[in-house]
Amino acid sequence: MPADFKQGTNLLGSTLNPTVNAVPTSEGTIYTVPALSGTKVASAVVHNESGSTIASVAIFKTPTGGTKRRISYVTNLTAGDSTSVFELVGQFLEAGCVISAVASASGVALDLTGVVSS
Repeated sequence: MPADFKQGTNLLGSTLNPTVNAVPTSEGTIYTVPALSGTKVASAVVHNESGSTIASVAIFKTPTGGTKRRISYVTNLTAGDSTSVFELVGQFLEAGCVISAVASASGVALDLTGVVSS
């Protein structure tokens, strides 16, 4: 039976990127929506896990067959601090859509949670 966002049936809630949440210092993929699926983002949080302030974190969204766009830019994230990425929360991502990010230094994580329909 197919998933139904409107009725809330057959949906799988999960951490969307449980193994690839480290943000690289050269742009890299954080999450790709699986084929034949859709994803609704419930939360997106950037964490500074390093011992010093991170100057910047840029987050991008590339729709399937579309143009990559920067959707968020976090600056001066102090050591041990976290911040929500409200620009991603509530977005519906179609199959093949890619969320990527780049940080000015290592020690940054981006955690995504949401619901995947297939």
